[in-house]
Amino acid sequence: MIELKEATYNYRESVGIMKVNLKLQKGQIIGVFGENGAGKTTLLKCIGGLLDLQRGEVLVDGEPIHPATYENLAFISEEGSLINDFTIEEHKRFFMSCFKRFNEERFEKLIDFFQLDRKKKLKAFSKGQKAKLEIAVGFSKGAKYILMDEPFLGNDVFTRSDFLGVMASFIEEGDIIVIATHLLNEIEHFIDRAIFLKFGRVIGDYSNEELEARGGNLTQVAKELFNYDISRMSSLE
Repeated sequence: MIELKEATYNYRESVGIMKVNLKLQKGQIIGVFGENGAGKTTLLKCIGGLLDLQRGEVLVDGEPIHPATYENLAFISEEGSLINDFTIEEHKRFFMSCFKRFNEERFEKLIDFFQLDRKKKLKAFSKGQKAKLEIAVGFSKGAKYILMDEPFLGNDVFTRSDFLGVMASFIEEGDIIVIATHLLNEIEHFIDRAIFLKFGRVIGDYSNEELEARGGNLTQVAKELFNYDISRMSSLE
């Protein structure tokens, strides 16, 4: 389990996250939603130990984050952990040397599935191809807790559907997957839980059953939470 207690991190001129309290249970696939600047990326970085909280704490399996914790955490982001001058084979060797549980067979299957050119260096890849390689690396590290920050950027709807299929096939019992994205419609049937952020605070946290009880889909719930006035579109007609 991953637990956040009063987790707070602010930037010099803006809010990151404020007094966030969450329990992320094993076996859950969790979507994190919010407008730009809501704190989605900050939340994932704090969970992953990439930012040090200013107040509060993050516990992974009941313990504060420490060096051994990183074996169980994978952070997938467009910011990337990849190396421009490396080919796919060089990336594989590099990550195998860094992560003792790196799954070479899974990595090879993902590279084949995504049809990535093994001879090209990363700097020759498109944005979408880089995202695919990030996914391949992230899901091959042997981590139980996978944090994904806008993993679908640069890819079309068909490729995004492939991503979800790949993730579903590799998720194991006890894993936690956290996906921060603005693509509500495409993942609402994939996730078990939806967390909504606004100005760094959690303003909604719903299981699938609770969403159904509200009588709306993710988009409708988001519009209500963010006070989106759909009638304003009439001014364009």
